[in-house]
Amino acid sequence: MQSLVLLVLGGLLALLGGVGATTIQNHADRRRERDKARLELVGAVSMVMTELQANKANMSVRIADKDWYGRATCFDSAYRQVALLLAAQLPEDTKEALFQAYEPLRSPTALYNVDRVDTGIVGMITERVQLDEDEAKAQLENLKRAVELAYRDRGMLRDKYPLPGATWPQPSSDSPGRVKYLPQLVLRAFGSRNEQ
Repeated sequence: MQSLVLLVLGGLLALLGGVGATTIQNHADRRRERDKARLELVGAVSMVMTELQANKANMSVRIADKDWYGRATCFDSAYRQVALLLAAQLPEDTKEALFQAYEPLRSPTALYNVDRVDTGIVGMITERVQLDEDEAKAQLENLKRAVELAYRDRGMLRDKYPLPGATWPQPSSDSPGRVKYLPQLVLRAFGSRNEQ
């Protein structure tokens, strides 16, 4: 009888150990998946921020140079790749700002005055495309707002979900959209002058 009790007790302990190990493993797997999803979201926001910065720079140069002829160089491939992820996880104001920043860039006529000119040759029509100054300036403001909100959201993600060993580039004080990568990399590689 005593051996039967010991056998049942051993079986129960083995069963409890298996259930406990499975529970711990499931919890670790869920945590890994959450960390992976968080990293993917932060990466998506970073990709879109970089693309927005390029579009903002291109539009700023066109406005500063008063270069109104031809289409502006604009990028949207990073946004198209991660649009569903961002739409599912970012706040409404950021989603709206991203839409307002990208939608006119993707439209063939939203920022432009397009004149179709008949060349006189049958079936040959050319287009003269001119960037509308007011629309370009309004679009530049949309791009600036989207960049600011993307920085805010990436900062909130960083603060809410700190990851061990993760480093985050910080915007410089002179421009909220500019990140000082090079000085950080140089200091990491060669150390500061005070250490010498």
